[in-house]
Amino acid sequence: MGLTRIRLAEALLDQGELHQALDHLTRARTTLLGIPDTYEATRALALLGRTHIRDGHITTGEAHLRQAERDFTETGSRHWRARILEWLGESARDNNRPTDARDLFTTSRALYESARSPRDIARLDATLRNLMADEPQ
Repeated sequence: MGLTRIRLAEALLDQGELHQALDHLTRARTTLLGIPDTYEATRALALLGRTHIRDGHITTGEAHLRQAERDFTETGSRHWRARILEWLGESARDNNRPTDARDLFTTSRALYESARSPRDIARLDATLRNLMADEPQ
């Protein structure tokens, strides 16, 4: 049930239904922690963070993402850590913290590289190029 709620929340996010997504992700996390399935519960936490940021609750969202990144560090999930750092970078970029954004994107890219994820590396390369082009000289 927890995994189904995560997938439903992802679909709701794609449709811009943030409050419904938050509800499903919160319930998914509770369910998954009760099993316990800490990996999937951490995935729900990461998505909660991203959703809170999209809903304008930057501090809460970034706190969730940082906790999820710490949890995924313990499990050794480089790909999820990279994804979370990329999302934190997007939040930093969108909230006028370009130095933080560059650092987060750079670290994310290195993790994607160690996870051998060429599509993600290419996306981060483009993101970093765009970020550098937007910075004042």
